Amino acid sequence: MGHALRLGQPVPGRWAHGFTRLSLWWWRLGIQVEFVRHGFVDNNAHEQMHRVLKADTARPPAHTLGAQARRLARWRRLCNHHRPHESLGLRPPSTRYRSAPAPLPVLAAPRYPKHWLVRAVRENGEINLPGWSGSIGRAFSGLSVGLRPTGTQRFRVYFATLVLGELDLARSRKLRIAPF
Repeated sequence: MGHALRLGQPVPGRWAHGFTRLSLWWWRLGIQVEFVRHGFVDNNAHEQMHRVLKADTARPPAHTLGAQARRLARWRRLCNHHRPHESLGLRPPSTRYRSAPAPLPVLAAPRYPKHWLVRAVRENGEINLPGWSGSIGRAFSGLSVGLRPTGTQRFRVYFATLVLGELDLARSRKLRIAPF
């Protein structure tokens, strides 16, 4: 994986590896997604951006959805075109941004060995097995996961090469999220 992207709260999702649909897409593109711990100095810029966004756009509350949308659009213009960013040599992001010259890539579906069970993840983030249904996470909806048998009614659950967790249908019947 070539590039690293460090994300802090509130970006991570609640499921396996903290993935959201966006961060999973980044991972599939080969971007190393690192979720940093909340409240630590090395991720203050991300947390600060959320504090400033909330302070500038949420207080006092907008009276209509249209008014809130206009408030957010003004903030986005200010942040991207006028407000200096220390990490960019006190230049606004618009001085560095260039649109992509090519369309977004179409990503291939993951493939799994023939002896694995393969399950489609439903829109609600769940997969089904005979006598069992459980959540993998909405970030994976519309994709497939592979279940590698590790024993009687036991599976290691993968998305492509990424271990999501372990499932023991005989004991806990819940997905134990990786890392173990």
